[in-house]
Amino acid sequence: MREWQKDICFLAGQNQDELEKSPFMEKFNEMGVEIIHFAEPADEYMVSHMRDFDGKRFSNILTHNYINFGDEDEDLKKRRAKAYSVKFNYLVKFMNKFYGRAITKDMISNRLGSVC
Repeated sequence: MREWQKDICFLAGQNQDELEKSPFMEKFNEMGVEIIHFAEPADEYMVSHMRDFDGKRFSNILTHNYINFGDEDEDLKKRRAKAYSVKFNYLVKFMNKFYGRAITKDMISNRLGSVC
């Protein structure tokens, strides 16, 4: 586990192959962050009852949007977020208009690197 990590990250899914190929793993693989793969339903149940281990909390990478990758410059992150916000503003407005109240929150992800 990286010294700058504050959380123990995990990802739950159907099987090991699915988890390894998940697009959500791209940024974590790029940064060398270890992720625990939960392929059994009992794993998620266990971690929901086990709040922390060795002083570190468990974080699901699908639901925890603000995982800090330690070596990123804060100014660069802010400038990138602003540029993405401007670039994808029309798409976000369209999605909100199209889906209406079905969307509770919209965010532009900076975790995905390649196009599927």
